[in-house]
Amino acid sequence: IDKSNQLEDINLGIGVSYNHDDTRWNTTDVDLTNFSNLKNLKKLEIRSIDHTLIKNLSNLENLEDLEIVNPFMITKDKNSDDGTIHEPLTENDFDFLKDSKKLRKLKIYFPRFWGDEKINITISKFLNLLNQDLEEIMISCDYAKEELNLVHAWYSGLINKFKQIKKISLSVQC
Repeated sequence: IDKSNQLEDINLGIGVSYNHDDTRWNTTDVDLTNFSNLKNLKKLEIRSIDHTLIKNLSNLENLEDLEIVNPFMITKDKNSDDGTIHEPLTENDFDFLKDSKKLRKLKIYFPRFWGDEKINITISKFLNLLNQDLEEIMISCDYAKEELNLVHAWYSGLINKFKQIKKISLSVQC
């Protein structure tokens, strides 16, 4: 993919699959490292990718529309055969966004389905990575009951930082 220099739009629905007979999951490593070579890339959609691979994105300077949906996280509850347990996503995993100065639309559905799928994002630092001229944002995440106050940090951060914002969708579950 990263050698297809004219690509403007990528939609990847790869990364995790479920074997329902064994109720087990399989992940597929996808090398995102060289996506920085795609200088015409304007839209990127990634679904169900192993969440540790997100940090391999970089220098997506012309990106206008980014959608990351349900990054897959191996948690203790999933009983990994090799003992793998992923750390929660942090704002550092999204550091590549600081280079995406043309970003207008952002949609992120953070890991949130299993009991111990968590994020550990400092909201203000995450929002500071984003283009101030962002027009649309959709965030979906999950917090434990004692962390539900973080919805206020998301909301106030969104309405105070983005002056050109036209559409906000914020979904915080418990």
